[in-house]
Amino acid sequence: MNNGQAAQRTTEILNPVIQATRETFELMLDCAIEKVGVSLLEATDEQNDILATIALTGETNGSICLQFPRQTAFGVVERLVQIEPEEVDDLVCDCIGELANVIGGGTKSKLQQFALTLGLPQIVRTHSLRKCFAHEAQPLCLSYNSGLGPFHIAFAFENEGETNSAVSRAV
Repeated sequence: MNNGQAAQRTTEILNPVIQATRETFELMLDCAIEKVGVSLLEATDEQNDILATIALTGETNGSICLQFPRQTAFGVVERLVQIEPEEVDDLVCDCIGELANVIGGGTKSKLQQFALTLGLPQIVRTHSLRKCFAHEAQPLCLSYNSGLGPFHIAFAFENEGETNSAVSRAV
């Protein structure tokens, strides 16, 4: 698949990701969100951010990566389990991983034509959202504001047999 085809495939996935994100925040967190931007993902280096990624494979392959500033992640944890975290610990990682799992599952359910399989969420040990994807991938990035704080969701997809996920390199 050339870059134009990969970009077209990623664009096809856009609305299902937006819908799954909105539904997850509204139902799981009782939190309204506002999409404030859609762009190609640029290199970032946010030292205090928490990243979680989840792969979807099948007739198209790709990954969705969530990036939360520390305070937004803490707000998510407090809303989910009524515990106010003081540091990034296993509980914070588990909650953000679960959010990735639910958003990934919601996206998968809206893309039945691709016969997707959902991978396990992973907390990525990198400070750059861009490093969650292969160099040649052209991920889209959705920027959001919410009552819990700002966050980003990036994703890219290609045809079966190709891969754009660099998660194994970043973990």
